Amino acid sequence: MDLASGHSGVLTFGPQTDRLPKWSPDGRQIAFLSDRHAAGDFQLHFLDPASGAALAGARVSGWVEYFHWSPDGARLLLGVAGHGGGCGGRAGSDHESTIPAGDAALDAQIETGNEDFRWRDLCL
Repeated sequence: MDLASGHSGVLTFGPQTDRLPKWSPDGRQIAFLSDRHAAGDFQLHFLDPASGAALAGARVSGWVEYFHWSPDGARLLLGVAGHGGGCGGRAGSDHESTIPAGDAALDAQIETGNEDFRWRDLCL
């Protein structure tokens, strides 16, 4: 939005969802998350506001939940979750069932299944 004129315009036209735009510290580009390549798989993208060109960043295994620019704009910190690992923070989280401690009859019936997708990483 141009604050002087009040004119606003759409910057991205991805086929899915674009979210969490953040200006780089030098103001030359905007980083954002998009699932334009696979629905629900949010990856880092960069937008040149002058040309309107959007470029995909390096793909990570899992989806990017959040990111932060370094003060000098040279790097980004990504919070990444395994596909199916649920959403953290304001987006919600998975509900975990609890079993009362010391109930041996219930302990013998617990099956966890494959939980390999429940991981989180930080990437720089």
